[in-house]
Amino acid sequence: MKQSLGRFRLVILDCVKNQMMNPAVQKILNDVILFKQTNFERSRPDYVTLDKQDMIGTHYLIYDISDVFQPKLVVAIRSTYEARAKEYQLKTPFLDMLPGLPEKCQTAYADFKKLHPMVADCGALAVESNYTFHNTGLKLIHICYAMIYIHVTRMGYTSILGGTNERFRSSRWLEDIGSYTRGLEFIHPVWPGTHLLIMIEKFNVPSIKSICKENEVLFRNIQEFVPKDVGYLDIHAAIDDLIFNDTTTAKHLKLVS
Repeated sequence: MKQSLGRFRLVILDCVKNQMMNPAVQKILNDVILFKQTNFERSRPDYVTLDKQDMIGTHYLIYDISDVFQPKLVVAIRSTYEARAKEYQLKTPFLDMLPGLPEKCQTAYADFKKLHPMVADCGALAVESNYTFHNTGLKLIHICYAMIYIHVTRMGYTSILGGTNERFRSSRWLEDIGSYTRGLEFIHPVWPGTHLLIMIEKFNVPSIKSICKENEVLFRNIQEFVPKDVGYLDIHAAIDDLIFNDTTTAKHLKLVS
């Protein structure tokens, strides 16, 4: 076992709005807000991180638990869902941005949407700068995307999309997660600079399983905070079935919002 694995804890937080009275949920959401605000304002001091999707999306989090009394959030990313957004008269971040994208991106998305009418929109990645592979020995962002795969698959989704900031060459982290069309460049309306539209319609399941098995201790000890009666598998059952038991059953494919 990698010595650094014991330093970290994986957490999934889904649909805060429906479990707001849970003190642990309140604490985790506060961690997310403070962490992202601190990280994002380094690049844009006028940026305000909290938005409505934080209340209804899913947060994938990695904590450094070296100090058991003060766990530190070090990686965070979020997924949002068109069906769930519509329930609250909202749009996903990507759909908000879509009208301003270049024609080639809009055309590619229209073609993608025909094949994948329900898609998870992934974004808002934040990473503590000194938690690199060089410093930790772990590919923490790959681990986050493996969490995304497990969660959206148990919800019945088969694809994800998002925009990667190429200032940080962020698309490299998705090369092992699934296949996507290259060259769909655009300028982000909030974060100036070249971004890539990434639409993964086929996950690289062997690669994702490898990520999970290399970090089995983390995935076996994952914690989740989800509303009651969510309609999808418990996270530990999903990890067993999708990753460690080498089985895939139809029970993952009942779409839930």
